[in-house]
Amino acid sequence: MISILIPARNEAGNKGLLINALNKFKEIPNKLEIIFVEGNSNDNTYEILKELKENFSDFFNISLLKQTSKGKKNAVVDGLNISSGETLAIIDSDFTVDIDDSIAAIMESTKNENILINCARTTFPMEKDAMRWANYIGNRLFAIFFINSHKQTNF
Repeated sequence: MISILIPARNEAGNKGLLINALNKFKEIPNKLEIIFVEGNSNDNTYEILKELKENFSDFFNISLLKQTSKGKKNAVVDGLNISSGETLAIIDSDFTVDIDDSIAAIMESTKNENILINCARTTFPMEKDAMRWANYIGNRLFAIFFINSHKQTNF
């Protein structure tokens, strides 16, 4: 099974992208588990995710969590704690990484065991000023911390 973790905070404006992604996930031949972790949004993100859970539950096992604290790390850990897949893919809900690229990475990963896929925009070249410098550094440090903590923990 593949667990796809989607942290989401203030993403109500991306409802169409989320629907598109869920429809594309249907193309993956493996059994999927979708885990939405809603990050205490200021908009109606939670209600949209709840609606998507109801509409796509015939295709996937979908979980919807309210984040227990703040920050992406907390959202990822919350989702990781309930995931059951041999492969875990973390995909940002703003889909700054093209969903087709994310699916290609997920499909490639099924050739191995116990894989973590972090589909993050910092993996690929970005346009100038696409992300503030402090955010870029923070994202990179988060990735390093998460990978190192993952290596030290038996899941």
